[in-house]
Amino acid sequence: MHTIDYIHKLKEAKFNDEQISAIATIVTDIEEKQKNHLVTSEKLDKTIAELKFELIKWIVGTGLATILALAGLLKYMVH
Repeated sequence: MHTIDYIHKLKEAKFNDEQISAIATIVTDIEEKQKNHLVTSEKLDKTIAELKFELIKWIVGTGLATILALAGLLKYMVH
């Protein structure tokens, strides 16, 4: 349905112009708030890519720390 159809339905239900205007304002406000909370596929893809990058950094960092710790232990055990 289009906006004009909703207005006709409200008029048929005996709503006056002030009431129709108030309803339109409320609905528009709700729609705007909902738009601000929507996640686009681009935003979602970007967030997933960022999370993957962070995960890879942690895995590589932990692996390097493990290798360095083992190297330190081996050096300590050899001497």
